[in-house]
Amino acid sequence: DVMLAYTATARFPYDHEYLAAKADLVVEYTNQALHKSIVNVELRLAWVGEVAEPPPYSGSFPAITPEINSIRDAVGADLAAFYFGGNGNAYGNLFGPYTWFFQLNEWYFSHEVGHNLGSHHENGDGEGYYPYSNGYRFGPVTNGTYAYGDIMTYHNRDVLVRQYSNPDVLHKYYATGVDYAIDPVNAADSARTFRELAPTIAGWRVRVIQPPNPPSGPATGNNTASYTFSTSAIDPDGGTVQYTFDWGDGTTSTISGASGATVTASHT
Repeated sequence: DVMLAYTATARFPYDHEYLAAKADLVVEYTNQALHKSIVNVELRLAWVGEVAEPPPYSGSFPAITPEINSIRDAVGADLAAFYFGGNGNAYGNLFGPYTWFFQLNEWYFSHEVGHNLGSHHENGDGEGYYPYSNGYRFGPVTNGTYAYGDIMTYHNRDVLVRQYSNPDVLHKYYATGVDYAIDPVNAADSARTFRELAPTIAGWRVRVIQPPNPPSGPATGNNTASYTFSTSAIDPDGGTVQYTFDWGDGTTSTISGASGATVTASHT
């Protein structure tokens, strides 16, 4: 689960609806990249909202504020992205929960989340969590520039490919990674890294399940008439939700419905 906290500086001149749609876009872009890379991991956007401006800072990025950490705990977000605006790029903790963004777009977000999930840039430009936790450049080389590079690559690549390194996945007939067992020196397999670290990352915070909406229906009546009540709830994974209505007379009614759908139950 991931949250996006933004400041008024980052939001201006847009509104919350624009930033919420932007958050949906960057998360979906990242999920598509994970899918194309044969990684059975999916991000869920747990919360998007405005927070106070960070206090003055002297380093490259502001500190994560207590407000952001409090929201992270409340919504159960394993990862927290902080979009504060200004001039610069972005930074993400390697196998850590936080990302910082001066600017927010699909590549910045998917790249920095790749750091959160344990991967680093192309082999030779920093170290990932494992020896094979690297981005990968591939294809013909012209004047030192590779034709293609995945999301985690940073230098000397012409075309950005919306994938993470995986030696078992091809792009334009080229392998998009290097198997550690075959070539440990040049290994690049972010997909393996993500699969191995995802269970730990998913446990950094306990997923918060929101309770169903209070049932709606008549507040009074008589004991010979039938009355109908309705409610709804959202399952974070989009699954079926089961509801139990306790009528207060020793009987209950249990009914199931799709996530977000309104269900009804009647009782006399």
